[in-house]
Amino acid sequence: MNRRRFLGGACGIVSAIAAGCLGELERTGSSPTDGGDDLDPNFEQCDDYIIPYSMLPDEPQAEAQRALENDGYETDDELWFPHAVAPTSVVENDGDYYEWEIEREEATSKLRFEETTPTWPGTNDLEVVNETDEPVVVDIVVRDEADNTIFEEAGVEVEPDDEIDVTERPELAVSNEYATFEVAATVDGDPRAPDSWPVTRTGGTQARLHVTEEDVAVEVDHVAVHTCREEYTSE
Repeated sequence: MNRRRFLGGACGIVSAIAAGCLGELERTGSSPTDGGDDLDPNFEQCDDYIIPYSMLPDEPQAEAQRALENDGYETDDELWFPHAVAPTSVVENDGDYYEWEIEREEATSKLRFEETTPTWPGTNDLEVVNETDEPVVVDIVVRDEADNTIFEEAGVEVEPDDEIDVTERPELAVSNEYATFEVAATVDGDPRAPDSWPVTRTGGTQARLHVTEEDVAVEVDHVAVHTCREEYTSE
């Protein structure tokens, strides 16, 4: 897992939620919505692996926003956030992913976030589809957002798609990360312009690289995902 610290000095970062610096670490005797010590949430905890920030109930979302903007959020009262988000869940906001933890010292609790690149148990598979009339040989290079090469496969032989069953298409297991990749391909020795391959919680783990006479293009499948709506919506 490729991880980097997101939390630095209060004025030394650009928040994933707000670009401005809101000053020193916020510390208050109550939660952002005055939840107090005796919380009675009208929502349940969601244990999805990736939870959208936009779906969080108001009180946990307010705490998360302050933690992201201010190098953590401290309170002497009980936090709402762990009532909404399971310890193993990752929060997603605008394509960035964050692990979270709560530090406790006597009566004080501090919610902190750390940016991460989440993975999943399966693999992101790239299927190669030849839309030309002749067999082709494709060399494929996949790079991450830091321009690191994470996958290479040379000499992939692909028959015209209208002459084979879809199960005969070459399929390459590339990665298991949620990220945006760049796919570069050389077709019969001819370099083609690269294309983007986004892998998110809503799709991209299954993708197809379409090879035509002129270029290559990545197509991704989008899937219906659980969004914690059932847990976060009161009756």
